[in-house]
Amino acid sequence: TKPPYNVNELSQKAVLEALQNVEKTKSEIQEIINNRDFLVEHLNSFDFIKEVYPSEANFVLAKVENATQVYNYLRDKGIIIRNRSSQIEDTLRFTVGTMMECKAVITALREIKEI
Repeated sequence: TKPPYNVNELSQKAVLEALQNVEKTKSEIQEIINNRDFLVEHLNSFDFIKEVYPSEANFVLAKVENATQVYNYLRDKGIIIRNRSSQIEDTLRFTVGTMMECKAVITALREIKEI
């Protein structure tokens, strides 16, 4: 048997470092939570986003009207998200990045004229 994801040596070292610097790790976790909350709040403001599913992760899954069209639009603007429509119809996965990255996604979505 094989684990679902291999953990390479670099990742193992990063985990050990995180475990040794608990305060820094807690701060980074809080930043991700804050950025996720910001992203969810703004995603919910768009009419073409039908539902933002609850998340405790560093990503948000959203049911989106014309998901592939939105995905292609963002890709063409240099914003990479994941189109999960082949797993769950009309869904996009938004990874929670830095606040600047989250704002860039929201700004790009505001520029969409027609879905």
